[in-house]
Amino acid sequence: MALRLYNTMSSQVEEFHPIRKNEVRMYACGPTVYDYGHIGNFRTFIAVDMLQRFLRQSGYKVAYVMNITDVDDKIIQNSARDGVSVQQYTAKYQQAFLEDSAMIGIEQPDLVRATEHIPEMADFVAKLVHKNMAYRTDEGSYYFRIAAFPRYGKLSKKDFSEMRTGARVDLDEYDKDSARDFALWKAPKPGEAFWDTSIGRGRPGWHLECSVMSMEELGESFDLHAGGEDLIFPHHENEIAQSESVTGKTFARFWFHVRFLLVEGEKMSKSLGNFYTLRDLVLMGHKPSSIRYLLASVPYRTQLNFTFDGLKQAAVSVERLRNFRQRLTTGDFPAGSRSEVQSLAAETVGRMRAALEDDLNTAQAQAAIFEMVRKVNSALDSGQVKKDDIQPLLTALVKFDEIFAVLTDDDNAKMKKVIEWAPTEGRQDDISSQVQEVVQSAALSDSEIEKKIAEMDAARRGRNFKLSDGLRAELAGQVLGVRLAMLGLAKLGIDDPRGKDRKRLVTFVEIDRCATDAVGVVTGCRLGKRALKFRDWGKVAATFVDVSTGKAIRIAARESSKALAREMHPEIADKNQQQMLAYREITDEDLFSTQWVKVELPPEEFPGYKGERVVCDVCGEGINFRREVRREGKTLCRSCAGERYYEPV
Repeated sequence: MALRLYNTMSSQVEEFHPIRKNEVRMYACGPTVYDYGHIGNFRTFIAVDMLQRFLRQSGYKVAYVMNITDVDDKIIQNSARDGVSVQQYTAKYQQAFLEDSAMIGIEQPDLVRATEHIPEMADFVAKLVHKNMAYRTDEGSYYFRIAAFPRYGKLSKKDFSEMRTGARVDLDEYDKDSARDFALWKAPKPGEAFWDTSIGRGRPGWHLECSVMSMEELGESFDLHAGGEDLIFPHHENEIAQSESVTGKTFARFWFHVRFLLVEGEKMSKSLGNFYTLRDLVLMGHKPSSIRYLLASVPYRTQLNFTFDGLKQAAVSVERLRNFRQRLTTGDFPAGSRSEVQSLAAETVGRMRAALEDDLNTAQAQAAIFEMVRKVNSALDSGQVKKDDIQPLLTALVKFDEIFAVLTDDDNAKMKKVIEWAPTEGRQDDISSQVQEVVQSAALSDSEIEKKIAEMDAARRGRNFKLSDGLRAELAGQVLGVRLAMLGLAKLGIDDPRGKDRKRLVTFVEIDRCATDAVGVVTGCRLGKRALKFRDWGKVAATFVDVSTGKAIRIAARESSKALAREMHPEIADKNQQQMLAYREITDEDLFSTQWVKVELPPEEFPGYKGERVVCDVCGEGINFRREVRREGKTLCRSCAGERYYEPV
């Protein structure tokens, strides 16, 4: 099935076929860099980004050009107001656009800037004058003669038959009722920026810029022109008129326009207080991947209602996809394959492709991948996924992410950059506690972990314990939520599980279902008060990461300790007592799989440990976090003292 897209010119969905075989030339109207881009702008840019990604995925060689309008009415006015040059004024916002685009996962197109094509624009105006399609006014401005182009209005489907011949409009943006001969070239007013050219002093009109730059880069006729729906009239209508008047050829074959969005059901505007840039949302604590996912979740021709509930749901969806991929890449699966799983992966790829070929239906593509995730998670839970099934499933995820670009977990680094930017614009008060928490809870990269641990070791060897404790606290502070907050990060000497007599440097990174009891057995140290909210008496599993290799060491229990404890001690009503007693009676070989690695730790290696290690006089287990019970001259753990070891949070 061929790609089918809605063509604004024909007002219907058509099969897309490029002029040149296997090569697509497309142009998108980019930002006018007089301010930071808002989420409405970026909905359009993301839709066009996804289109060009899908074209590349489909095997096309894509030439994708986007303009940056760095001179127009607003820019001229604002730069004059601030007493700086046009280039100085726009430099900051150009850089911000590039940074925001990268933050939201937009692949950078070939960028062209209006101020770099001024001579070509002047020559273009001269050609229109030569063809009697444009004329010069006494003050030195040039206007396009609309009456000389009978097909004016063919894109917007507007009737201009009653328009007064010779009337002019000088503004870049206007509505149908104000349609007149539009400005191609504007003579400078006192104090305005201008360029000396072959047609005199002045600057280009907004509409002229895109015609000249698109044809310079892509040729007189190209495959697709894209932009927001607000550009249909007058901007794109004027581009067509002036371009086809010069060349006599069809300017662009397909016109791709993206609908506006609403915010909480209302039109976005500063006066309503619902106007948001990407940076506004990040400072509120929302991840860039969540923003991209939400902006891409509704097909481009359907109006998106951007809500904060929707943004939260998008975050959940992205996390679900990432967790699913991690489950596939870190799991230990039996050899073989299952035809049902392999077929599901292939069908999912087919369904996603069919959805995107159907006028870029992103909602149906997302539905296809999540149906696969749901079914495979169920199969994983019941042990119905084999080793050879993993690659087809990962391939489906790759195909999805080639378009949606949300699976790479790099949100925290991006959010940190926005936090660092905020004070430079006087917005430090806008940095929410939510974004600070997200950034502070980010696990460090392997190289950063190694560097911090090395600094911590050096400080300890130099007996600078204050610095050493501070570095340990800094590392531990990076691990929150489903990560092991209580243990933080620690340098551990672990015997190689493959039998080689050597040590590894590993770091507690994250655990499945918060296996505090499993970690307690492995490390020889129980967790304290806060552990309750991280623990689950179901499947016990943990993941450790060797920071020197980046490889995970999987740790899992053979079966639920809860079930074993109940079988062994049905006479004991207290579940904690059941399990504590069972731990002492069951050998590691019976309770834990061979993937377990026994760890012997000196007490000073435990974050939060103060003073000498305390050991229970009855069971011999270490007691951390000062949770010992003193009774009759003995030191007891809570279990041996007959007390609840875990306390409600």
